[in-house]
Amino acid sequence: MHELEAEQNTRDFAFATLVALEDIEKGDPVTSTNVAPMRPSVGDFYARDHKSILGKRTTKYISKGEHIVKLHLSN
Repeated sequence: MHELEAEQNTRDFAFATLVALEDIEKGDPVTSTNVAPMRPSVGDFYARDHKSILGKRTTKYISKGEHIVKLHLSN
């Protein structure tokens, strides 16, 4: 495998943002099973932020496949 090809996975992960893996109801906690990093990176939380938002409660319904943004989460 060419070196640039091998680095592509790392680049994709680094710039991925968190996405709902399933429908998440208002008030539900963010868990490692209901959100994961994906491309394109259009949300507010990058893959590196995953652990920092775990356990936060949602402030609104989030549909499966929707990128997570700050307005979705309580402080």
